Amino acid sequence: ESGAGKTEATKIFLQFIAEVSSQASNPTKSDGNVDEKTGNEKVSLQEQILKANPLMEAFGNAKTLRNNNSSRFGKWIEIKFNTQKGTVIGGSIIQYLLEKSRLVTQAEGERNYHIFYNFCAGALMDTAVKDKFCVGDVEDYHYLNQSGCFYADGINEERDWEDVLASMEVIGIGLNEIDDILRTLAGIMHLGNIVFEKGASDYEENSEVTNSDMLELA
Repeated sequence: ESGAGKTEATKIFLQFIAEVSSQASNPTKSDGNVDEKTGNEKVSLQEQILKANPLMEAFGNAKTLRNNNSSRFGKWIEIKFNTQKGTVIGGSIIQYLLEKSRLVTQAEGERNYHIFYNFCAGALMDTAVKDKFCVGDVEDYHYLNQSGCFYADGINEERDWEDVLASMEVIGIGLNEIDDILRTLAGIMHLGNIVFEKGASDYEENSEVTNSDMLELA
């Protein structure tokens, strides 16, 4: 049932597993803890598993009438252990059944996926992001404003935006990939603002875009 605590229970479980595994793997040992390519300190597998969760919540959770952080998709999480040492040696997350219709329409009092509101908040914090992707306030976008709900109790958009960027870096998403992801998000938001009207043809049904500048931006 929505709001029963599945998402929060999963986060607590993963935090417990990561903590126990970290202690068992002797994290104070520094040998081999530097990435040969970048020269930076390697990120532990435990941290990568934990950081994947905020990213999936941002792209897959939304405010509904019953739950401000409702998972709108299913996920299957597998954690693999070294049974001799009790350490985490691998993991995978499979997602399925994303509620795609929420991207273009939401019921009154509900919101689109968190990531769009995080993105707008991030653009207000960083003018470079705002200028690069031409992102404005959430009220400016049809895909975000049609429900009349812009905020959710317990959701801090600015903090979550920073968590999303940190999560992408930790799990190994490159700067070019991050740029592509943000460009896609902005494109979706701009596409929702394209306005159509009935075409002038008397012989067939057609439509025309009335704000071609928005079409070019998207």
